[in-house]
This record gives sequence, structure tokens and C-alpha cells, in this order.
Amino acid sequence: MTQEECARLESIDAILRSETVREQVRPIVERVRAELARKKEAAMTWEPIPLTVFGGALPGGIRSAWVFVLRAGVDTGAERHPNSHQRMMS
Repeated sequence: MTQEECARLESIDAILRSETVREQVRPIVERVRAELARKKEAAMTWEPIPLTVFGGALPGGIRSAWVFVLRAGVDTGAERHPNSHQRMMS
């Protein structure tokens, strides 16, 4: 990993650990979890996070943020997104 990428990930990590951001993301997580509980056959559910939640603090080039909730024990298969770089925090 390059120093630039490491710095980018540390920046994103700090933003996501902000209590202000967490307070706004928490209801999204709860909605997505509830949706998965309702959809018994679904392997996962998801919802975008409005970029305004981050108050302009995200590094340049980030165009979307999402909450995904995956059902335990389910194989969702490989993902491929050749036109983007993706980062995940759990």
C-alpha cells in the first residue's frame, strides 16, 4: 500500500469514527438491518449514505457511500467493479 493510500484510509477511518457522523449513520444501519430481517430470502440489503452526512470531509474523488448488511453464513459471491476503487469498513 502506498503512503498516499494509507493516508486516505486513515482519513476515512477518522471521519467514520466521528460521533457526529456515527449518529447520522446509525439510523441507516438500523433501517438496513430491519429490512434484511423482513426479507427472509435476501442475502443482503443496502442503502446509500448521503454524502452530506460527512460534511465535505471525505477525500476528493469519493462519490458514494453505502451501508450493506449481509446475512450470516451466506456467500454473496465475487464482486467486480473495474471502473472504481472501493474501500470497506466493518
